[in-house]
Amino acid sequence: MGTVVFYVCFWLLIITLVISGALRSKRRKENRREYLHRSFSDPAGFKKEPHPNRIPALFSHLRDVFPDRFVIDEITANDLGIADICRAMDHCITPAGEDMMYSTLRMDTRISAEDTVYDEALKLSQNPGQAIALLDILDRLPRYKDTDEFMILADLSGADESTTVVDFAVILLLILAVAVTAVFPLAGFIAVLVMICIGIATYFSGQRVMLENLKGVSLSLKLIKCAHALKLAGREEYDRYERLLPLCFANSIISYRDGTSSDPLSLVLDYVRMITHVDIIIYKLKIASIKKEIGELKSLYRDIGRLDMCLALASVLSPKKCCRAEISDKRIISAKAIYHPLIKVPVCNDIDASSSVLLTGSNASGKSTFLKAVGLNVIFAENFGFAFADEFTTGAFTVYTSMAVRDDIHSGESYYVVEARSIKRLTDAASSMALCIIDEVLRGTNTVERIAASSGILKYLSHGVCLCFAATHDRELCRILEGDMDMYHFTEEISDDNVTFPFLLKKGVSDRTNAIKLLDMLGFDKGIVKEAEEKVDHYRKTGNWI
Repeated sequence: MGTVVFYVCFWLLIITLVISGALRSKRRKENRREYLHRSFSDPAGFKKEPHPNRIPALFSHLRDVFPDRFVIDEITANDLGIADICRAMDHCITPAGEDMMYSTLRMDTRISAEDTVYDEALKLSQNPGQAIALLDILDRLPRYKDTDEFMILADLSGADESTTVVDFAVILLLILAVAVTAVFPLAGFIAVLVMICIGIATYFSGQRVMLENLKGVSLSLKLIKCAHALKLAGREEYDRYERLLPLCFANSIISYRDGTSSDPLSLVLDYVRMITHVDIIIYKLKIASIKKEIGELKSLYRDIGRLDMCLALASVLSPKKCCRAEISDKRIISAKAIYHPLIKVPVCNDIDASSSVLLTGSNASGKSTFLKAVGLNVIFAENFGFAFADEFTTGAFTVYTSMAVRDDIHSGESYYVVEARSIKRLTDAASSMALCIIDEVLRGTNTVERIAASSGILKYLSHGVCLCFAATHDRELCRILEGDMDMYHFTEEISDDNVTFPFLLKKGVSDRTNAIKLLDMLGFDKGIVKEAEEKVDHYRKTGNWI
């Protein structure tokens, strides 16, 4: 009788825990869905943990899969602030989406010219109900802190396989001990306790093998379940992954948990796993099959990442001005109202360049920001299919920059040597359809040699197949390169005690400077400012400093 009461109470406790856990889970899902709905409609309210400062393993994988695709090098990525752009645009809710966002910013991953991210994002932004439903499905995928999820997925290909004999013996002997309690209650109860102790004692050795790959296995199975849910939601492109669905049997039993859950049901289930080894058994039975499908699982990770990226862009782009970009077979960049996507209140400019461009203008007038805007919009046009402008047409350029050069303490190379090496990349690309962007050519050396070498470099780039956009403070370069490059400039408005910048691009060469005026505004000694002004005036009249 006592045994019966014990089992009745035990199962009543389990049922209570299941119901309470289900209710809490339902409330969490409802709150999360409401949050996703709000954040999609109002991107400013989207909150997430800071993006990890790493290059995702997916990027390296895509470079291997598409070896013929152009990859933006590290110098250009740093110059254009690709990491900052990624953080600003990344409203993805899955690590796969984050990885795909970064990878698409660094290389062209389109399947065809018609298969653009912009087309997909535009469709989703026009159907917010469908977008929210898809976000709800993607939100079921796990997020493992401080873990590169594509890497743990790829690592499954080297997972060890082991026998399940010991684990099945533990669970069979436990079942036999429970059966004995019906005939010999005391002996059976003792046998059950003994088997529980044996089960727990032998569990951890098997668990160590499982834990090495448990995150990857759990992620794999949840990706498959996610693909199935997306298929049911009308995304027919995920039908190819339906054949993987049988792998998801008993998925929840071996799902990875971070060990911090305080859910009573989770704690009870942890003990059930330790006693029965059921999670180890299922893991060992699945791992061989999963290893055979690693290629398909990698493709699934990419496809889900691309969908999440499109959903993120559908949300982020809705309040921004952007347009479908046109890719031309000519050496041209033509834009109406182009701007930099990270500027909160941007000033838009027009540019129509079929020849190389030389920008002049005083400090802080907008030259560098404009150069970055041009480079970034070419990347977005080619890799995503849109640009931050009213109209945008670009040639199919590969983008190289030399802008934020620093001396290399570790290698012992000076600023000038590092800068020269950086610019050498651009001259090497001059015979191809490249967009070469340089902010202040060879600023790390003396004026005479700088102007002599810079004029030669810019003329070489301007006469190549590439298109060059460069900025300079040296007016002498403008006179030397007149006829080789189109001249544009930014200017400022100076009053008695203030300098303002309209950031408007104009044709021609700037005739203004503001460096000494800025020193005066910053409170430098009046004697320093006056002497500097007198020297500039003397140089302009005589051509000599003394």
